[in-house]
Amino acid sequence: MADKAEKDQEKPPEIVSDQEKDLAQNALAEFKKKNYAACLQCINKLENRSNDLRVAHNKAVAEFFKSDCKKTEQFQKNLTAICNQFLVRAEKLDDVEHSIIQFNQAVILYHQKQYTAAQRIMDRVCKFIEPMEESLAKQVSLLAIELQLCFREPEKALTLINYLENNLMYGGSIPLKSFDKAGKEKKVQLPPPKPLSEEFEKKLLRYKLRCYIINHSLNTAFKEVQVLMKDKSNIDALFLAANIEYLKGNVRESMKILSSIPNDALRFSDCGESSTIMFYNNMGVIHHAIGKPNLACHYFQMALKEDINLCQSNSKKGNEEKPLHMLGGSRYHELMYNLGISLLHAHKPVQAFDCLIVAVRRYHRNSRLWMRIAECCIMVHKEQRKPIVRRPRALSGIRLVVPAQRPPIGPSLLGLCLHSGPSLPHPRSHASRPTTTA
Repeated sequence: MADKAEKDQEKPPEIVSDQEKDLAQNALAEFKKKNYAACLQCINKLENRSNDLRVAHNKAVAEFFKSDCKKTEQFQKNLTAICNQFLVRAEKLDDVEHSIIQFNQAVILYHQKQYTAAQRIMDRVCKFIEPMEESLAKQVSLLAIELQLCFREPEKALTLINYLENNLMYGGSIPLKSFDKAGKEKKVQLPPPKPLSEEFEKKLLRYKLRCYIINHSLNTAFKEVQVLMKDKSNIDALFLAANIEYLKGNVRESMKILSSIPNDALRFSDCGESSTIMFYNNMGVIHHAIGKPNLACHYFQMALKEDINLCQSNSKKGNEEKPLHMLGGSRYHELMYNLGISLLHAHKPVQAFDCLIVAVRRYHRNSRLWMRIAECCIMVHKEQRKPIVRRPRALSGIRLVVPAQRPPIGPSLLGLCLHSGPSLPHPRSHASRPTTTA
């Protein structure tokens, strides 16, 4: 059956009539105008091309956009059905059209925070960037950069950014060196660069800044962020600048920048991000860093409360599904992680343990998180083993030290309980620092 299906796919494509071309052009025009109902009407008129991959894929995309990008699960099922029908496999990509379908699947997985699965697909899709249209190549490259930053791989992200700039400005990757027939190095004559749009240049600059921050290239990041700071309404630039000042140790300047950001600068319903949650979280991180874990806990709890309220307010809108940009908008597990770290430094190991156990559901591969949970257990055990001072009646002037609970183990092992557990590092240490949101 599989061989037969493959032979069917190898058949030459049917000739497209002028009427079908007009319908396809009209469908594209209506899609660009965001008239998705009219777009679907044009696509549905191409019934005799039911075995055309483009028609089936475009119909699925138009239906998804018609639902305001809310029927994500149905869209995933439609893409899977198309892949099965036309034998599209991520591990055997050999066509640009097939890579477009796989790219759409990677976008859905990214918004669902399934970064590893999305990365597997993008590793193969990126091989087809060269023959892609410029607009599609931009989207593919930006998603690949975003995924590398999710995995905290700034060097790989910067490589992709440089490639994207060269590809767009010079029409391809530029060789660093060139040699003549005698083996001598000669200068490379670059073609005249094509101007990039200002908006796209700023987007690439924001990605560069995130890479510099992860690499702790703070001087470079500080110089570059000044370009974005010229626009005082640029919320991304303000958060990035606050992050840079925090890493440089200028916590007062960082708090000043954060306080200048309006509460409703980013609305959860519009972009899947909340500037209020970011503000509370970042203030918590700053106060944790300056040795005030209790105040940090207060800010993290405020951020958690806001996150829960936003999620509940959106879930109360009936059975309506969430739009794509809101699927991974909740920061609940990240905030629980940060709260747990601050509670641990505030010497509240029981409450810290409860928070960190929740964070494990998402960050189960984080070795530092498991180490913090172990520290909670050690601290609780150490408190339970604190000696009790008793004053016997017969010896009123003598103080006896008695263990709180004597475990049923031999004398040779009893000394293990007298050793203190591993001390917690200073809040400024990198290993114990809560994650920042920028």
